[in-house]
Amino acid sequence: MNYALIGITTAICGNIIISVALNLQRYAHIRLEADVTSTHYTSSKVWWCGLTLMTIGEAGNFLAYAFAPASVVSPLGVFAIVANCLIAPIVFKERVRWSNMCGVAVTVVGILFVVLSATSAQNESQPVEPHDPHAMIMAALQQKSFLVYIGFVTASVTLLLHFSRQQLRQQTALFVYLGLVALFGALTALSTKAVSSLLSFAFLRALYDPLTYVCAFVLAATAVFQINFLNRALQTFPSTVVIPTHFVLFTLSVIVGSAMTYHDFDDMTAGQITCFIGGCIITFGGVTVIARTAPGRPRLQQNPSYSSFSTRSPTPTESLAIPSEVSGLLEEPVDPNHQLASSAPAPHHHHHALRRTRSAHMAFDPIALGGIGFFVDSAREWRSQSVGRGEREEA
Repeated sequence: MNYALIGITTAICGNIIISVALNLQRYAHIRLEADVTSTHYTSSKVWWCGLTLMTIGEAGNFLAYAFAPASVVSPLGVFAIVANCLIAPIVFKERVRWSNMCGVAVTVVGILFVVLSATSAQNESQPVEPHDPHAMIMAALQQKSFLVYIGFVTASVTLLLHFSRQQLRQQTALFVYLGLVALFGALTALSTKAVSSLLSFAFLRALYDPLTYVCAFVLAATAVFQINFLNRALQTFPSTVVIPTHFVLFTLSVIVGSAMTYHDFDDMTAGQITCFIGGCIITFGGVTVIARTAPGRPRLQQNPSYSSFSTRSPTPTESLAIPSEVSGLLEEPVDPNHQLASSAPAPHHHHHALRRTRSAHMAFDPIALGGIGFFVDSAREWRSQSVGRGEREEA
């Protein structure tokens, strides 16, 4: 049985379902914004339907890591973007650009090369041994190549965190923020594969295995750090720059991390490796074309003062700077008049601004950002509403 093909199919289906879920949630937010009597997005049945589909899609992505190499599953996340380019014009009657369709076609061709290289490598298509996934993971964590890799990641993260606190040139700041997202994203993908393997092949044993909880903690912690620095990049640079740069850096980081940890390419022939690399390059090009045709937005300050861990809620100026085309790639541009609004408008507008940003946090790597991004944003919105109520009471 070709287990890699099972993992690839599961990942593709999961990402398409996630795209449908994001559009359902977007539709729910649009309806709520048009309804002056609406109070909260959780009152919408459509939104809950989207969340249910999101959970199913993320479960598919999670399961895919148990059957296919992380270096193959990671590029397949582009299907969420491709599917969205097809769904959004149908559901929201948005204009379809030829450049969008060309980008989708190029991306699909690149993914076909990636899939072909993975499914033709029979040795790589086998999952971890069902009888002892714990031993396989422990052996991977103790090998010299992984120790070298984790040392490099630790040093790189420390250096980039130092630079992230400095005043940098815009181009440098972009790669600092997205470099951190990529490095944390690779650790998220590796820990996701470990947890998925443990739960898929020895579920009951995994519940009593401390390794499961260690990997789950790494997964959650690195995902939160991704959200933090991804938000900083989105606040500082246009999404047409962030989307392709993030996808390329994240995918390359996962490929390197998976190769160093799980040796994804050891049993591949030179032709299969060439096919895989060529497919990734073509996919990168397709994503760049898609992102470049999305509506742009004004660039904000270079080093935003707020982060996901800040005690200050983002202002609507910051919130509106995160465009909804991150998930849609076809959406209407943000009204520039809003960008010039006061830094402390009415809480009602703040509430709607936060609504429009939610799908942006979930669109890049659904398995890493989807659920956790939802909880982080919900906490922010709850706090903003509490602050708004306090201001009204004081007034």
